[in-house]
Amino acid sequence: MKNLNFDTREEQLKATFEGAFTGGRVKAVTIIRRTDTGQSRGYGFIEMSTTAAAEKAVKLLQNFSLDDHALKLSLSTKAITETEEQKKKDKVLKKRKAGEALPNDEADLENEDV
Repeated sequence: MKNLNFDTREEQLKATFEGAFTGGRVKAVTIIRRTDTGQSRGYGFIEMSTTAAAEKAVKLLQNFSLDDHALKLSLSTKAITETEEQKKKDKVLKKRKAGEALPNDEADLENEDV
């Protein structure tokens, strides 16, 4: 999902998606955040218990206004991969701050805006 208000919290998203009566439950909510400030990047992922529930949530909640922002939803098969990539980047940034980043670590961040 994208177009999240920077103040929207995971708990709000979970409550919104659970209240949509999709026939499934919310398994996980992840808002992607800046590693340096912790501020939301304005997008994230919701993992539903079934594909059918995810499809229904997209249909029911497309353009739903949450914190004065219209949610932009789409189904993703890459959510886990992108979340893992973000974790890897976060780890490298922590190493960099501690002065422990190796050249291989720095290569992982090449072409990234950090």
